[in-house]
Amino acid sequence: MKKLNVKNVLFPVLSLVVICCVVSALLAVTNAVTKSRIEQNEEENSNAMRYEIFAEAKSFEDQDIYYIALNDTGDTIGYVFETSAKGYGGDVSVMTGITLDGQIKGIRILSHSETPGLGANCINEEFIRRFEQEIPKNGELSVVKGEPSENGNIDAITGATITSQAVTSAVNNAISEFETINREGD
Repeated sequence: MKKLNVKNVLFPVLSLVVICCVVSALLAVTNAVTKSRIEQNEEENSNAMRYEIFAEAKSFEDQDIYYIALNDTGDTIGYVFETSAKGYGGDVSVMTGITLDGQIKGIRILSHSETPGLGANCINEEFIRRFEQEIPKNGELSVVKGEPSENGNIDAITGATITSQAVTSAVNNAISEFETINREGD
C-alpha cells in the first residue's frame, strides 16, 4: 500500500484550483468582450421586429416600457409592447403591436424555452397571425381549442395549450398596458 504524503495530496488539489481560476478568468474576459455586441444584436433584432409589425412606421420612440410607432410626419400610429408570461418550459417573451384604434397589428415571439415540435410552434406564422384581430370589448383574448381565431378567441396550438395560453397572456398584458395609455390620454 502506498503511503500518503503531503505532495501526493496537495499537488493535484493545487493543480485543480489553478485550472479552475484560469478557466474562470478566461470566461470572465470572454463575457466582457462579447457582452456589448450581444446586447447590440438583441436591440437590432428587436428593432427589426418592430418594423415587421408596423411596416408603415418611419421611427419608434422608446418610452421605457413600450415604444410609440410614428409615421413619416411624426404622428403616432400605434404602440409596441414587450411582455412575457410563464409557458411550459419557462417564460415566453412576446412583442405586440397595437394600432390607435385597438387593432392588434401583429405579434412576434422574442424568446421561449418551449418543447421542440410542440410549444416551439408558437413562432410559426400560422399561429402568430391568429392574434391579428380587434381587441375584444372585454379587453382580453381567450384560448380555445378547435375554433376559429376571431372575436377574442385564439385557437390553441395542438398539443401545446400551455404555450398558447402563455403567448395569449403576454398579449393580454400588452392590451392592458395599451388600455392604461388610452385612459391616461383621455
